[in-house]
Amino acid sequence: MNGGNDDGAGVLLAAAGTRVPDGLAGELAALGHVVGSLEAPPARPVAGVLAAAPGGLEAAEGILRDWRLRGLAAVCLADGGDAAFLSALADLKPAALLPLPVSPPVLAVALDRAASQCGEDVGERLAVLKSLMDAAVNPIYVQDTAGHYIGVNRAFAAFLGVTIESAQGLTAGAIFSDEVGDYLAERDREILTQGGVQQFEVALEDAWGRERHLVFHRARFEDAGGIPQGIVGVGTDVTDSKRVEKDLRDEQEVLRRILSG
Repeated sequence: MNGGNDDGAGVLLAAAGTRVPDGLAGELAALGHVVGSLEAPPARPVAGVLAAAPGGLEAAEGILRDWRLRGLAAVCLADGGDAAFLSALADLKPAALLPLPVSPPVLAVALDRAASQCGEDVGERLAVLKSLMDAAVNPIYVQDTAGHYIGVNRAFAAFLGVTIESAQGLTAGAIFSDEVGDYLAERDREILTQGGVQQFEVALEDAWGRERHLVFHRARFEDAGGIPQGIVGVGTDVTDSKRVEKDLRDEQEVLRRILSG
């Protein structure tokens, strides 16, 4: 699959009961899309193209359900079949249903319309989620499986000293020191492999150059098929409490020395 144009819209190609038409990936790439598969998705997919044939209806239903949950526009390409099959595909409610073979211009128009339609449907839900994240006082971020920040709240952006928009697409390695970037990348690999809830403390430099100690609680999120799609993390600044604990330990040590003579 072609992933050469990082500025284009990401498109997933999949098949159910058939195979992805020869040349389709190249045609979409020529139209400016970053094309990937279910096994090797593009960094930021916005739509999916599913080729489906009789016998693949159940698989098609699962793929389209997964894409819908992920907010992806779906274009379904029917590879043969009778009227009953086409009706069953339509009942799965893809944004567009086209018969194969399909010309690249027609598919491009269908993808654009589907993405626009999907954007209208999920826009309100995304706005609510964003407002909830921004209302939180703790830093919150969402990463994809490659470590790119695909969503940060105001608290995290303020901590980094960047705008929310400029943080999009960056990795920890691009923001923090090489040592911290390598450490966080290793923790990313751990949770993406093992799942569960992850907790650790790390020292990070904030926008004013101060070292702050943050405890992160992180979890992996998955698609409907259980495939990891990224990480969501919430940070708690424990710098002040650690300083109080240190002062208390120092006072206790002074008292111990006085009592011991």
